[in-house]
Amino acid sequence: MVPHKTERGKAALRLFKCYEGCPPPYDRRKRVVVPGAMRIMCLKPGRK
Repeated sequence: MVPHKTERGKAALRLFKCYEGCPPPYDRRKRVVVPGAMRIMCLKPGRK
């Protein structure tokens, strides 16, 4: 969460950029999954 009511938070939100979807150079590339990362994420105790 960004403290949007403080001056520091307002400055951070001014610099923040958000995009919807996948940017043009990567939208045509094949998407890959890293099995090692998925294994750790699924097996970590306490994950929902």
